[in-house]
Amino acid sequence: MAYATLELAVGAIGAGTKTFVIDSAIDCTSGLTIPENVSTVVDAPGFVTISGNKTLTINGPFSADGRQVFSTPTATPSASGPVLGTITNNVIFGGSAKTRPVVNPRWFGAGGGTDDWAGLQAALWCVTQSSPGIAVQLEAGVNYTVGNSPVIDTPYFWLLGAPGAKIIRKNATPIAKMNLLDTGHTGRYTWGPSYPLSSIHVQGPIE
Repeated sequence: MAYATLELAVGAIGAGTKTFVIDSAIDCTSGLTIPENVSTVVDAPGFVTISGNKTLTINGPFSADGRQVFSTPTATPSASGPVLGTITNNVIFGGSAKTRPVVNPRWFGAGGGTDDWAGLQAALWCVTQSSPGIAVQLEAGVNYTVGNSPVIDTPYFWLLGAPGAKIIRKNATPIAKMNLLDTGHTGRYTWGPSYPLSSIHVQGPIE
Protein backbone atom coordinates (compact mmCIF):
# COMPACT_ATOMS: atom_id res chain seq x y z
CA MET A 1 0.00 0.00 0.00
CA ALA A 2 1.33 3.45 -0.92
CA TYR A 3 1.41 6.18 1.74
CA ALA A 4 1.61 9.90 1.13
CA THR A 5 4.17 10.49 3.89
CA LEU A 6 6.70 8.54 5.93
CA GLU A 7 4.75 9.43 9.07
CA LEU A 8 1.63 7.65 7.78
CA ALA A 9 3.63 4.60 6.68
CA VAL A 10 5.43 4.20 10.01
CA GLY A 11 2.20 4.81 11.94
CA ALA A 12 0.60 1.86 10.16
CA ILE A 13 3.38 -0.62 11.00
CA GLY A 14 2.24 -1.47 14.53
CA ALA A 15 3.95 -3.58 17.19
CA GLY A 16 6.22 -6.57 16.77
CA THR A 17 9.37 -7.02 14.72
CA LYS A 18 8.78 -5.61 11.25
CA THR A 19 10.69 -4.77 8.08
CA PHE A 20 9.81 -1.50 6.39
CA VAL A 21 10.90 -1.28 2.74
CA ILE A 22 11.07 2.15 1.10
CA ASP A 23 11.11 1.57 -2.66
CA SER A 24 9.68 4.87 -3.93
CA ALA A 25 9.98 8.58 -3.16
CA ILE A 26 8.36 9.59 0.13
CA ASP A 27 8.27 12.74 2.26
CA CYS A 28 9.05 13.20 5.95
CA THR A 29 7.74 16.52 7.27
CA SER A 30 7.80 16.05 11.05
CA GLY A 31 10.31 15.09 13.71
CA LEU A 32 9.65 11.38 13.17
CA THR A 33 11.23 8.48 15.10
CA ILE A 34 11.24 5.00 13.56
CA PRO A 35 11.25 2.61 16.57
CA GLU A 36 13.72 -0.18 17.32
CA ASN A 37 11.28 -2.93 16.36
CA VAL A 38 11.34 -1.75 12.74
CA SER A 39 14.14 -2.61 10.28
CA THR A 40 14.26 0.04 7.56
CA VAL A 41 15.48 -0.91 4.09
CA VAL A 42 15.77 1.59 1.24
CA ASP A 43 15.68 -0.11 -2.18
CA ALA A 44 16.06 1.67 -5.51
CA PRO A 45 14.46 3.98 -6.42
CA GLY A 46 13.46 4.69 -2.80
CA PHE A 47 14.24 8.20 -1.59
CA VAL A 48 13.29 10.14 1.56
CA THR A 49 12.85 13.91 1.40
CA ILE A 50 13.09 15.52 4.84
CA SER A 51 11.73 19.05 5.15
CA GLY A 52 10.32 21.57 7.63
CA ASN A 53 13.64 21.90 9.51
CA LYS A 54 13.05 18.48 11.05
CA THR A 55 15.19 15.47 11.97
CA LEU A 56 14.41 11.85 11.15
CA THR A 57 15.57 9.48 13.92
CA ILE A 58 16.03 5.81 13.01
CA ASN A 59 16.34 3.58 16.09
CA GLY A 60 16.11 0.20 14.39
CA PRO A 61 18.43 -1.51 11.89
CA PHE A 62 18.97 0.38 8.63
CA SER A 63 20.35 -0.62 5.24
CA ALA A 64 20.65 1.04 1.85
CA ASP A 65 22.82 0.70 -1.23
CA GLY A 66 25.61 3.07 -2.21
CA ARG A 67 23.53 5.90 -3.64
CA GLN A 68 21.75 8.97 -2.30
CA VAL A 69 18.69 7.90 -0.31
CA PHE A 70 18.09 11.05 1.78
CA SER A 71 17.62 14.58 0.55
CA THR A 72 20.78 16.65 1.02
CA PRO A 73 20.29 18.50 4.33
CA THR A 74 20.29 22.25 4.67
CA ALA A 75 23.77 22.98 6.01
CA THR A 76 25.23 26.41 6.70
CA PRO A 77 28.89 26.87 7.73
CA SER A 78 29.54 29.06 10.72
CA ALA A 79 30.78 32.57 9.95
CA SER A 80 32.71 32.70 13.23
CA GLY A 81 35.33 30.06 12.59
CA PRO A 82 35.59 26.27 12.46
CA VAL A 83 32.43 25.42 14.35
CA LEU A 84 29.46 23.48 13.15
CA GLY A 85 27.11 26.25 12.04
CA THR A 86 23.62 24.90 11.41
CA ILE A 87 22.28 21.76 9.80
CA THR A 88 18.61 20.85 9.42
CA ASN A 89 16.44 18.29 7.63
CA ASN A 90 18.83 15.51 8.58
CA VAL A 91 18.97 11.97 9.98
CA ILE A 92 20.38 10.44 13.17
CA PHE A 93 20.69 6.79 14.11
CA GLY A 94 19.80 5.78 17.67
CA GLY A 95 19.01 2.44 19.21
CA SER A 96 21.48 -0.16 20.41
CA ALA A 97 25.00 -0.62 19.05
CA LYS A 98 24.02 -3.74 17.11
CA THR A 99 21.40 -1.85 15.09
CA ARG A 100 23.44 1.19 14.07
CA PRO A 101 24.85 1.16 10.53
CA VAL A 102 28.18 2.33 9.21
CA VAL A 103 27.18 5.57 7.48
CA ASN A 104 27.92 6.10 3.80
CA PRO A 105 28.24 9.81 2.85
CA ARG A 106 26.57 8.97 -0.47
CA TRP A 107 23.31 8.45 1.40
CA PHE A 108 23.34 12.24 1.84
CA GLY A 109 24.57 13.12 -1.65
CA ALA A 110 28.33 13.35 -1.02
CA GLY A 111 30.94 11.80 -3.27
CA GLY A 112 32.18 12.83 -6.71
CA GLY A 113 30.34 16.17 -6.77
CA THR A 114 31.60 19.70 -7.31
CA ASP A 115 31.04 20.54 -3.63
CA ASP A 116 30.30 17.64 -1.29
CA TRP A 117 30.51 19.67 1.91
CA ALA A 118 26.80 19.61 2.83
CA GLY A 119 26.43 15.88 2.24
CA LEU A 120 29.69 14.97 3.96
CA GLN A 121 28.90 17.26 6.88
CA ALA A 122 25.45 15.66 7.11
CA ALA A 123 27.05 12.21 7.42
CA LEU A 124 29.47 13.47 10.07
CA TRP A 125 26.68 15.25 11.95
CA CYS A 126 24.52 12.12 11.74
CA VAL A 127 27.28 10.13 13.42
CA THR A 128 28.17 12.69 16.06
CA GLN A 129 24.53 13.06 17.11
CA SER A 130 24.01 9.30 17.25
CA SER A 131 25.03 6.99 20.08
CA PRO A 132 28.80 6.28 20.46
CA GLY A 133 30.29 3.57 18.29
CA ILE A 134 28.90 4.56 14.90
CA ALA A 135 31.25 5.38 12.01
CA VAL A 136 31.42 7.15 8.67
CA GLN A 137 32.91 4.99 5.88
CA LEU A 138 34.50 6.72 2.90
CA GLU A 139 34.43 4.87 -0.42
CA ALA A 140 37.52 3.58 -2.17
CA GLY A 141 38.62 5.73 -5.09
CA VAL A 142 36.07 8.48 -4.39
CA ASN A 143 36.93 12.20 -4.23
CA TYR A 144 35.02 14.28 -1.68
CA THR A 145 35.41 17.92 -2.74
CA VAL A 146 34.64 20.44 -0.02
CA GLY A 147 34.46 24.23 -0.13
CA ASN A 148 34.40 24.49 3.68
CA SER A 149 36.11 22.54 6.44
CA PRO A 150 33.87 19.74 7.73
CA VAL A 151 33.43 19.79 11.50
CA ILE A 152 33.20 16.89 13.92
CA ASP A 153 31.07 17.72 16.94
CA THR A 154 32.11 15.00 19.40
CA PRO A 155 35.31 13.37 20.70
CA TYR A 156 33.85 9.87 20.18
CA PHE A 157 33.98 9.25 16.48
CA TRP A 158 35.26 6.86 13.81
CA LEU A 159 36.16 7.99 10.30
CA LEU A 160 36.99 4.95 8.16
CA GLY A 161 39.19 5.53 5.13
CA ALA A 162 39.61 3.42 2.02
CA PRO A 163 42.29 3.10 -0.68
CA GLY A 164 42.19 6.14 -2.96
CA ALA A 165 39.56 7.97 -0.92
CA LYS A 166 40.43 11.67 -1.04
CA ILE A 167 39.03 14.69 0.73
CA ILE A 168 39.92 17.67 -1.45
CA ARG A 169 39.54 21.33 -0.69
CA LYS A 170 37.85 23.13 -3.54
CA ASN A 171 40.38 24.53 -6.01
CA ALA A 172 43.20 22.94 -4.05
CA THR A 173 45.25 19.75 -3.94
CA PRO A 174 44.22 16.69 -1.93
CA ILE A 175 44.91 16.89 1.79
CA ALA A 176 48.22 15.10 2.29
CA LYS A 177 47.43 13.84 5.76
CA MET A 178 44.24 13.73 7.76
CA ASN A 179 44.42 14.85 11.35
CA LEU A 180 41.88 16.31 13.71
CA LEU A 181 42.55 19.61 15.37
CA ASP A 182 41.21 20.89 18.67
CA THR A 183 39.93 24.29 17.58
CA GLY A 184 39.53 25.67 21.08
CA HIS A 185 35.75 25.41 20.88
CA THR A 186 34.57 23.01 23.59
CA GLY A 187 33.63 19.66 22.08
CA ARG A 188 34.19 20.78 18.49
CA TYR A 189 36.90 19.55 16.19
CA THR A 190 37.85 20.07 12.57
CA TRP A 191 40.62 19.01 10.22
CA GLY A 192 43.96 20.67 10.69
CA PRO A 193 47.71 20.12 10.36
CA SER A 194 48.48 18.95 13.88
CA TYR A 195 47.26 17.82 17.29
CA PRO A 196 45.52 14.55 16.40
CA LEU A 197 43.16 13.56 19.21
CA SER A 198 43.40 10.03 20.51
CA SER A 199 39.69 9.93 21.32
CA ILE A 200 38.79 10.49 17.66
CA HIS A 201 39.80 7.57 15.50
CA VAL A 202 40.85 7.78 11.87
CA GLN A 203 41.30 4.30 10.47
CA GLY A 204 42.59 3.38 7.03
CA PRO A 205 44.17 5.48 4.30
CA ILE A 206 42.76 8.90 3.46
CA GLU A 207 44.93 10.65 0.91
